[in-house]
Amino acid sequence: MLTEEIIKNNPDAVRYEFSEDDLRGIQQLMTDKYETWEWNYGFSPQYNFKKAIKVPAGFIEIHLEVVHGIIEKAKIFGDFFASKPIELLEEHLIGQKHETTALKTVLESLDLTEFFGKVTVEEILEGFK
Repeated sequence: MLTEEIIKNNPDAVRYEFSEDDLRGIQQLMTDKYETWEWNYGFSPQYNFKKAIKVPAGFIEIHLEVVHGIIEKAKIFGDFFASKPIELLEEHLIGQKHETTALKTVLESLDLTEFFGKVTVEEILEGFK
């Protein structure tokens, strides 16, 4: 085992065992910092996202420009027939986190049939993953 080899080669080394307090502190740090959206996505570099999906209403292609995890530009293309301009939906996406929970909340607040015809939130959400 590597630990025994390290101790053997370093006679002054002492093995440290984590206490219950140490383990609680590690878990707390994971929860408060390393498992947060801000740590995992908020500090990410700018990126362009592009995905095409096929839904019963037609073909949908989603283009996003994302900075620090926040959607700054959104453009949706496709062969669907909308009764409302797709730009209205794109405007709702600007300023949102590019993550499932936030986007699901936005999509659920809208009548997606006005933009895409007969679709579900889950079908459209696939285009953002």
